[in-house]
Amino acid sequence: MSKKRKRHEEDEIEAKDEAVAAKNTVSVSAEDGQEEETYGQVLDQAMLANVQRKIFHASKETSRAFKKAKDFEVRKIIKRIKAATYASS
Repeated sequence: MSKKRKRHEEDEIEAKDEAVAAKNTVSVSAEDGQEEETYGQVLDQAMLANVQRKIFHASKETSRAFKKAKDFEVRKIIKRIKAATYASS
C-alpha cells in the first residue's frame, strides 16, 4: 500500500494545523503601538522548569554528538590521506 497522502488529505491536515496555530496565537501590543502575534501557550512554573531541563539536556546531547562527529570526520580524512599517499607510492 502506498504511503503517499492524497491531496484532499493534505488539505485536511493543513486545515487542522492552522486551526491549532490560530487557537494558540496571542496578540501582544509592542511598545511602539504595533501588534505582534506570538505562538504557544502560557506555561506554569512546573512546566517551565520541565521545558528548561529538556532544553538543557538536548543541548548537552547535541554538543556531545558534534564532538563525536568531529573526531570521526578527522579520522576519516586521515584515512583518505594515508590511502592516497600509499596509492601514489
